[in-house]
Amino acid sequence: MKSLIFHKRYHKLSQSEFTTIRGATAAARYKVGNQVELILQEHIESPLGVAEIVSVEQMSLREMSLELLKADGEYPGFVIHSNLDFMGLLNHFRRFNKLKSLDDVLTVIKLKMVTSLTGVSLSSKES
Repeated sequence: MKSLIFHKRYHKLSQSEFTTIRGATAAARYKVGNQVELILQEHIESPLGVAEIVSVEQMSLREMSLELLKADGEYPGFVIHSNLDFMGLLNHFRRFNKLKSLDDVLTVIKLKMVTSLTGVSLSSKES
């Protein structure tokens, strides 16, 4: 089973359905109907749960609504006000292949929780 690692305690992780926005090449790795293990980086040995991939779509950062970006990328202490804020968040995690413009293509993966595997609290301190 493939894994998706989350670097922050995103608000979305407490929801039964949510998205994760990944690089353009993720579209080839993640397929609708497959299940993935969800991992919070600071608790790498205790997965959060298992989710099913509901949809995989590629679009430019410019095409993404602010509502989608806020739901996807906000976590305690970090609020997204624009598409450029989201671009900065993604580039913070990327050592290479940083996004250069709002026209760069990304992959939006919609997930539905299947099983919660751990009691890792998502409401405590930010990571």
